[in-house]
Amino acid sequence: MAELKYKIIGIIGIARSGKNTVAGHISKKYNFLSLDFSDNAFEPLLKERGILPLKENKGKFSVQIRKEKGMNILAKILWEKIKQNKNENIVISGFRCIEEINYLKSKAKKIDFIRINADEKIILKYGSMKEILRNERDLKNLGFEKVLTYPAFQVQNTGTKKELFNQIDKIISELNSTQ
Repeated sequence: MAELKYKIIGIIGIARSGKNTVAGHISKKYNFLSLDFSDNAFEPLLKERGILPLKENKGKFSVQIRKEKGMNILAKILWEKIKQNKNENIVISGFRCIEEINYLKSKAKKIDFIRINADEKIILKYGSMKEILRNERDLKNLGFEKVLTYPAFQVQNTGTKKELFNQIDKIISELNSTQ
């Protein structure tokens, strides 16, 4: 099946843990197509329905659209974007429910996950209490704890970007050596 040619790295972690920073690093250094659930799945749906793409709207809408169309609806949207691109190496950030993981896992040739761990100090450095509240809401409404406990390479985001990227580079090297 042609679809099984894609290799995906999924970046998981709480809001403002550094997921998009890591995805950007992988995309730039290793030539991966970078996709994000929020930017590449939520926002097109919001625009389609005439809803402003504000963080508070995204949170409410994410629960609503999953109730209407299934918990994996955003993964399905991303999958369509993946198939339209020639790059077979994809990095995706922003998984919020296990159904998104399972859907993409069923489609890709290979999918590995990296979990970015960050404490409240890091979250507040780059965000606000809103992100902490969003994490709590997603744990309650989406079953986000299943994502956070999914088997993954673990990265500690407690220092500089350089230290974070060094951890990522070691993981990518390990993934490349097992292919």
